[in-house]
Amino acid sequence: METCQDTRNIKAAILAIQKLSREIGCKFLRRFPVTIEPMGSMLAGQTVEAMWASLRHARPLAFGMNCATGPEFMTDHIRTLSSITGEFVSCYPNAGLPDEEGKYLETPSSLAAQLEKFVNQGWLNLVGGCCGTTEKHIQAIAQMVDGKKPRIRPSEPHRAVYSGIETIEADDSTRPLLVGERTNVIGSRLFKNLVAEEKWEEATEIARRQVKGGSAHRGRVPAEHRAR
Repeated sequence: METCQDTRNIKAAILAIQKLSREIGCKFLRRFPVTIEPMGSMLAGQTVEAMWASLRHARPLAFGMNCATGPEFMTDHIRTLSSITGEFVSCYPNAGLPDEEGKYLETPSSLAAQLEKFVNQGWLNLVGGCCGTTEKHIQAIAQMVDGKKPRIRPSEPHRAVYSGIETIEADDSTRPLLVGERTNVIGSRLFKNLVAEEKWEEATEIARRQVKGGSAHRGRVPAEHRAR
């Protein structure tokens, strides 16, 4: 599943793949390469760490990034992803951002040189190219990684991490965490009906009342986390 822009779409795809696996009796390996826009998040607003926290239970073959930008704007996100996941990490960017005419300006040598920085830092297990790349780009990348060591997968310590748009971790520094259950369609019939009727402002008002009552980070949980 590539060029993913919303973790909810990925979760829907996971359910479909699991259903198909049961029907045909075959297990599929899954990769989750997402697209992070220049603004620093997926189009639906999730950061790369929030994406990982939402999907780590699925234990994919690899987490990663593809498309969107050239590797220059992927640096912080790939570094973060490499440091938090025990799965493989993939990266196959576009040949830079397209210009006004839709042309991609990264040459095979310049794209390979930028990706080499990631490889030398030990951040990647799978590498390649997306939009705007040609067989020459891929050849340059293959030559660049020849003989280099892939990322060593770290052991992933137990962490109680939760996410909406961003992440929050339950540890000694964030206790107590108060969770606003009234913004849960399973736990509140009123909230469920408002969502079903697409009365977003009325549903949001329930969340606002919970914030005023103390549900937020550091004794409170931010708005993006209360639906959990």
